[in-house]
Amino acid sequence: MVDGMGGLGALGRLVTLTPEFEPPEPPEPWDPAPLPSGTALVTAALRDQGRALARLGRTAGWALRAPRAAAAEARRAVQTVRALNAGLVGPDDPLGLTRPTGPRRRRVAGTVALDDLRAVRAAFGGTVNDVLVAVAVGGVRRVLVGRGGPPPDATLAVSCPVSTRAVDDTGPGNRATGLAIRVPLGPADPVARLAEVVAATGAAKQAETARLLQRLVELGDVAPPALLRRLARRLRQAGSQLVVSNLVGPPVPVWLVGARVRALVPFAPLPGAGGIVMVALSYDGVVGIGVTVDPDTVPDPDAFVAGMYAELADLVRAAGESPR
Repeated sequence: MVDGMGGLGALGRLVTLTPEFEPPEPPEPWDPAPLPSGTALVTAALRDQGRALARLGRTAGWALRAPRAAAAEARRAVQTVRALNAGLVGPDDPLGLTRPTGPRRRRVAGTVALDDLRAVRAAFGGTVNDVLVAVAVGGVRRVLVGRGGPPPDATLAVSCPVSTRAVDDTGPGNRATGLAIRVPLGPADPVARLAEVVAATGAAKQAETARLLQRLVELGDVAPPALLRRLARRLRQAGSQLVVSNLVGPPVPVWLVGARVRALVPFAPLPGAGGIVMVALSYDGVVGIGVTVDPDTVPDPDAFVAGMYAELADLVRAAGESPR
């Protein structure tokens, strides 16, 4: 219904930068519009379909005017689909993290210092998001070590949502795609794991995966229903073992109806087949972390969060020892 940036846009309309607060005027009585008729619904659907076909027509026109560029774009799109498929885990998931999601949920909250994440980034490269992904992967690995260790060649399928919004777009709706990467679980060294994450996300960004996935989503507006059903079945049967989303929140304190907000901790829903969803949101120098799991698939989310803290502590220690 709404992505992270849209949610932050809604939050921005609720909070103030000072404690002063004046209650708004009572709203005018709401008079809802009548339900649309069947004819109106069909007309609206045809109008939406026409807009989708118009977008497709513009793309086709560009392809005719620039066939070489269009062929290169098509090759990149095929590579994107293959990369997405490679980043998903099928029903034979050896780690048991992508069983179909059940009805129960367990949520665990935590916080880390933004300066710690920035110190690791400054020492070893990448982005704050890369550090968060590496910390989360390390948390999963430490849980598996506690169970006897991951398989020798095990990798973790990680999905990182990427916003496709314009800079000034904070309206409602969901305009996000994702990068699907795989990270080896074998290395015990957190710094080596971070390097693997930086390389994988860098390659995905270089391939313009997010933009091409957004194009595929747009083509879904006019794709045959049979094709969409096949794709939906594939996505239900496979998924990422770990989803990591990072949002940039207010860098200064904010107030809600005159009370200072002490912390912001975000949570996100689980996909149809997925193990762990971790969302991070920075606020006033602190990063709130919300972890959501299906307890029938991941019975020990507290151990995962504890593993994340230990992974970050090792990275911060290594950053302090690393020559800048």
